[in-house]
Amino acid sequence: MGFLWLGFILASQLRPAFRLPLFVLEAAALAAAFSAVPPGQPKWIAVTVGLAGLALCDAYVYKNHGTPPHEGAYTMAALTVMILVEMCEAVFSPAMAVPGLVLARAVPLAVLMVSAVRVLFHHPPHLRPLGSISIRMLQFITALWLAAAVGVVLTSTPFTPQLVPHQEFLFSYLPIISFALAFKLQKNSLERTYGKDADRIIFRDAEEAEVHRQWYWLWGTTDANPRDVSSQAGIEALALSSFALPLAITLLSWLTGHTPASEMDWLGAGTNTLAFISLCLLWLSIRKAHHEAARRLEERKKARKAVV
Repeated sequence: MGFLWLGFILASQLRPAFRLPLFVLEAAALAAAFSAVPPGQPKWIAVTVGLAGLALCDAYVYKNHGTPPHEGAYTMAALTVMILVEMCEAVFSPAMAVPGLVLARAVPLAVLMVSAVRVLFHHPPHLRPLGSISIRMLQFITALWLAAAVGVVLTSTPFTPQLVPHQEFLFSYLPIISFALAFKLQKNSLERTYGKDADRIIFRDAEEAEVHRQWYWLWGTTDANPRDVSSQAGIEALALSSFALPLAITLLSWLTGHTPASEMDWLGAGTNTLAFISLCLLWLSIRKAHHEAARRLEERKKARKAVV
């Protein structure tokens, strides 16, 4: 009975939640993510299942839609259904399944590109304000964004010319280290500040400690001066540029004549370009959500100090 009721709710909300322009853009983004798969049934099955999952997610959350960063979670939920279908195909019909390595590259590409399309062009009537996102969900979406970005970089190795010795190590190491360093620098500290005095403080307000813990793991603060804001923007730009290493090496290899144009993987370069643009656009939305959450926590701290 519960499944019938759920089906009735989804069916009643599927039509009002459906937007044809968004559907076309999502289909184009999924097709670009699976561009390494030759045209045929395996590719179209994966794209169709992904579109069906996105449509069902929109119907399910139509009257209780989340904030723009939630689009990453909705996209991942739809792609999870697609991954399960691909796993079943690999077991029961291997000829219809997308190869594992190709799927490992297509999923992070789809997370970035489809999420960017939805953030830019999906404006449902019940969209919640950006500041209403929970801290835990924001941390999950940030981790999902970072995992997808690193996944694209790591799976770009077979499509990138060997121009620099041990460049595979740079692909995996530099993006993570650069973002970790950018996070520490925008906190104006290169040491472990959170929790270092925990063994010296006897009486600690549990609620204040929890608010401080949540605030510490957010990106940026709201009371920085303009000089700090500009320096933080520069640090973030440098960190984001590390994700463009495969694309930069590919183009540099072509410009210097190291790799002839006939041997270049232009399809891989094109998908890397779209992925880099998408991750930059998504980061702007995620970063704004972090600042809204930090502002909300700082208001809580000020209100608590005023009461005390």
